Amino acid sequence: MNIDQAKEAFDKLYPQWVENKLRIETEQDTRFQVINRMLTEVLGWPHRDIKTEPHVDSGFVDYLLMAGGRGRFVVEAKRIDRFLVDSKNPIYATYKASGAALRSARDGLDQAKRYCSDTAVPFAALTSGFEWIGFWALRTDGKPPIDGKALVFPTLEAIRDNFAKFHDLFSHDGILNNRYQIYVHEAEGLHVAHAEMLYRVL
Repeated sequence: MNIDQAKEAFDKLYPQWVENKLRIETEQDTRFQVINRMLTEVLGWPHRDIKTEPHVDSGFVDYLLMAGGRGRFVVEAKRIDRFLVDSKNPIYATYKASGAALRSARDGLDQAKRYCSDTAVPFAALTSGFEWIGFWALRTDGKPPIDGKALVFPTLEAIRDNFAKFHDLFSHDGILNNRYQIYVHEAEGLHVAHAEMLYRVL
């Protein structure tokens, strides 16, 4: 699935999610009606590569997404009525993971970080289905994860208006190519150029 097909799928699901939002009550509803469909129909994760509730030392991971027999991405789900983003800014933004804007998300981010440590997975998303927070939870660049920047889509509208970024961060292709590192480094003031293969012309 390419990004244009993914956007078409999102555009079809978006009005359904908006219409049903008030009828989604439990975490199970959120996962069944929104998160599962976002992962498979929009972000291109094959069903066979999604493990739900695998047991690890810290508990049960809501979603462990696999590729090539290895864990690549952790998704921690929360109830839709539990706000994760304290800022009322409705647009995409980056915030310090331990900062004031994500105070309500702190427990979920800590939980995701433990699951990432248990599964050796570097990147995680904390989501209520309508809010999505990307978090580099297992870093190897010398920066403590909690001092790093989180990538925050506080609404479905923020996803719609920044779909290429959302897709780069959370899609099957984006995760396999570690594109989250580019966005986190840019948010933290380190410019990372996109790599391009060069060939000699004879």
